[in-house]
Amino acid sequence: MARGDRGTVPVEQVREHVRALQKANMPNRAIAAAAGLSFSTFNSVMYSLPKRSKRKHVTAATAEALLSVPVPPKPLPLTKGAMLRAAQRR
Repeated sequence: MARGDRGTVPVEQVREHVRALQKANMPNRAIAAAAGLSFSTFNSVMYSLPKRSKRKHVTAATAEALLSVPVPPKPLPLTKGAMLRAAQRR
């Protein structure tokens, strides 16, 4: 194993896949559950800010878990709760 290569992958690859899941209307909690990850781990991967955190990589196990969640072929229907939360944010 080369120095600096400790079983990690670039976090941006994982974030791109998760963004595709989000565009298909998959809720963040559902993505985390489907990947078998805690919601806090999911948030850490997706929303660690570059200015506050130098996170550029994620563990291979976490990346594999998130990348294993398939992107639905067509967007999922929004639930009533999701539509209400979206309306409240505006």
